[in-house]
Amino acid sequence: MHSRSGRAQYSDRDPLTGLFNRRGLEGAVGDLFESARDDSSSLAFIVVDIDKFKTVNDLHGHAEGDHVIRRTANRLSTHLGERGVIARTGGEEYLAVISGDTVSTTLLIEGINAALSDCSDAIPTTVSVGAVMMTAESKAWSGGTSAILAATNVADSMMYQAKAAGGNTIRSAQI
Repeated sequence: MHSRSGRAQYSDRDPLTGLFNRRGLEGAVGDLFESARDDSSSLAFIVVDIDKFKTVNDLHGHAEGDHVIRRTANRLSTHLGERGVIARTGGEEYLAVISGDTVSTTLLIEGINAALSDCSDAIPTTVSVGAVMMTAESKAWSGGTSAILAATNVADSMMYQAKAAGGNTIRSAQI
């Protein structure tokens, strides 16, 4: 019995980082959405992408690339703590959804680049961050869980704006 439940749980997790994968993320974000709405908390959707990651793999190999992916995942988890859910949604891309008051959540978002990048790392990297804040007063809540997809899409678009601006930066919006 344990092995079956273990496999089921594992199918919700990314094997490299231990973070949620897309499948695990969906249920966890739905629960967080309901909880934040009930508590009148803000909800932030944050897309983080490692800048110039292909270069890391090309110059240092895939084993070192995997190390960078794990390091980034660990630092993101440490920085955001227990404020929400974090998933690895692509090769070098992560999605975090966190709840809380708008001020502290904004400060957490603003600190992501510094928390994830350390120039003394053997392979230093930077990240591009796109974030969307859904405040407690937002009309988006009335859209129910479809607001999750909308907010995620806007956060993704914001991340691409951060990349287009040269990376190692944050672009954010409110919905």
